[in-house]
Amino acid sequence: MNLATKRLFALLLLWLLVCQLASVQLTNVRAVDEGRVASKVTLTLSESSPYRLNVSEDKKSFQVVFSGVRNHATIPDYKRLSPVIERIVSSNENGDAVVEIRTMKACNHTEYVVGRRVYLELEFIHKPAPRAKVARRRVSRPKAAVVQKPDTVCVVTPDSGAVVPELQDSLRQSKPQWEPVQLQSGLDWPSLARSLEFWLIIAATVLALVVLFLLIFRKKKPKTYDFEVVTKAKSSAPEPEEYVNPVLSKMAAKLAAQGWTAAEIAAELNISEAAAKQLMERGEA
Repeated sequence: MNLATKRLFALLLLWLLVCQLASVQLTNVRAVDEGRVASKVTLTLSESSPYRLNVSEDKKSFQVVFSGVRNHATIPDYKRLSPVIERIVSSNENGDAVVEIRTMKACNHTEYVVGRRVYLELEFIHKPAPRAKVARRRVSRPKAAVVQKPDTVCVVTPDSGAVVPELQDSLRQSKPQWEPVQLQSGLDWPSLARSLEFWLIIAATVLALVVLFLLIFRKKKPKTYDFEVVTKAKSSAPEPEEYVNPVLSKMAAKLAAQGWTAAEIAAELNISEAAAKQLMERGEA
């Protein structure tokens, strides 16, 4: 192989590579469920390209065909246990990229293009709930009543209520004569007495509750003391033992003679200052 042939092959390979790079490609097919009744399918291209959408009659199959586009997204990305998408098949057919989407139920679809992405939104068709059948009642009209008498026959129709004129007099005579009853006016004293007794019992119960409430929650009066009697009782009360103890009296008198004060004597003898003063007064006496 000479140098010219090698260059020709190199140019041919370069031209094929440029054509490959220049052609539009389908790079990604992805479906994302939006709840249990809707799904959004996104078809991504290397460049924006025209397409056509084919929908089946049962609205369960949607086919997107990109003319002259190479399909590199042969493995679509979708949830295998999707409640909306049954399957997605992406393939190349006669130089076109074909994406077929199969759903679980009939769906309404919405398609739009943003840049180099084609979006296909699918949502289940909600069938209206069947209306409950209301049973119609047939109104049965009463049949005409036939009254037979020895002399004549009277036919009474329910619609008109007409009576044969010849029998109206006999019907009027056959109507019972009601005698007026006079109502006796007066008071029912037993029932009135029972009602008064009932109200008296209620009044007595309420009065008893009020008295009980006052007895429980009344304020106690403060005790009053006669101060003259208390003063006399204190003066006539017997003196404490420490005041009349002869030993303490002698010691207090001795210390008082040495010039000790009442406070010093109380501290020395471990007694109160008042007791020390009384002992000093006894010693002076």
